[in-house]
Amino acid sequence: MHIKEHLINYINKLKNDSDLMFEHLIICLMYSYPMLFFFGLLIGQYYFAQDFPLLFVFIISSLYFIINLIKGKKFNLTIIDICCGLMIVFITLSTIFSQDIKQTIYGYIYEGEPFTHIMTYYMLVVIGLHLKKENKIRILKSFFILSLIEMAVALIQHTGVWIFECDERSKSMLQNGIAVGFTVNQNYFSYLMVIINAVIIGIFLISETKNKKKQAALYILTLISFFCLMITSSRSAWLGVAFTHAFLALICILKHKNGFKITIDKYIKEGLIILGMILVVTGMYVTHDSCLTSEISESKNDNKLIEENDNIDRFGSGRGHIWKMGIKTIPDHWLFGTGTDNYRHAFVGDSEFEAQPGLFIYNMAHCEPLHNLVTLGVFAFITYMTIVTTSLFKGLKKVISVKNALGFIILLAASSYFIQSFVSNSILSTATYFWIMLGLLNYNTDFKILAVLSKEKLEIVKKGQK
Repeated sequence: MHIKEHLINYINKLKNDSDLMFEHLIICLMYSYPMLFFFGLLIGQYYFAQDFPLLFVFIISSLYFIINLIKGKKFNLTIIDICCGLMIVFITLSTIFSQDIKQTIYGYIYEGEPFTHIMTYYMLVVIGLHLKKENKIRILKSFFILSLIEMAVALIQHTGVWIFECDERSKSMLQNGIAVGFTVNQNYFSYLMVIINAVIIGIFLISETKNKKKQAALYILTLISFFCLMITSSRSAWLGVAFTHAFLALICILKHKNGFKITIDKYIKEGLIILGMILVVTGMYVTHDSCLTSEISESKNDNKLIEENDNIDRFGSGRGHIWKMGIKTIPDHWLFGTGTDNYRHAFVGDSEFEAQPGLFIYNMAHCEPLHNLVTLGVFAFITYMTIVTTSLFKGLKKVISVKNALGFIILLAASSYFIQSFVSNSILSTATYFWIMLGLLNYNTDFKILAVLSKEKLEIVKKGQK
């Protein structure tokens, strides 16, 4: 009875506090992917198992909004809310006029994003936008703990201790010391590591704890996160981490212009991070770590292709060809696109596609903005870019005008992911974290979160405090 009473009380709390309900829903969503990773390995259907969390969030969120609309509840809408609503309309139209309705509904085999999943991304933005500050703090703390678990798994995988059986490709990666985390692909894990690395850097830089041991622990975690990013052996992650530090320099310049004095210890911390990164890369190079040397070789080949203007189709591991084929379809499908999760249609008529249409693997643009343009159409693309850029610019404006530590951390993570998305794919087990961060970024109250490892209470920082 005791457990039953607690359960009833908990359910009643969720009924009376929608923010708490959505906070727990988001945290469960974040942790569901690692848990389903093991379940997927057991049943031998890893990708299939990962479909359920977003579908569950889609159902719960849809029911919540529909029920409250029927009850006549009024929602305070922002430009982001309106744009997310428009995206759901455009996704629906793209689904109706899809070139392959079956694939749009069920998603491409293994790593697809059916229309319900993409709609859920925008629902996550709306949910995060309206959460209270304490809910957002707890979500970020939960993500930090998850990051520690992900990094621990990556380090174990790099040593070769844990080589799981999922498919031949992932097994080959693990045998070569490449980390895949709780995914089965190095690239997928690298997208997540860009977010994790940015979050930990942000926490380290804004931490005001005087405890030297905690500061040292955060610094070590920062370097570990960078190393875990490097052992994914993915160049798109390099782009993300390079932007993280370039963006930090921009924030410093803008804050100076707004009259904020940045203390010397912040510059020292950033200097230590860059020095540590140089030492990590040097160590990997000296030891001939294949996670680094193979990607350096690929980069040299790409530079050679550009210089000689020779077979640009091979640029970026074939991205040149994938982008070119997608762009060709835009004039014919500019209004509603080829259909949600239907980038493969761009290759109809291509000799490689016609030879093995059922096995053809290029169902993604390897460039998220282009993927949205090709599969959803021009108006959806404009709306997508409006949601992302408006959120990022509003977040930047907030960060440079007031002391907003939480906003700083989330802005760093969301913007770094978005930049690397220009050469990567949207994968549900990693893109979900980006959309959660984007929702949390849209926040109106100014406050500060202290170091996650600190037990000090949260302090509310007055607007404009320097």
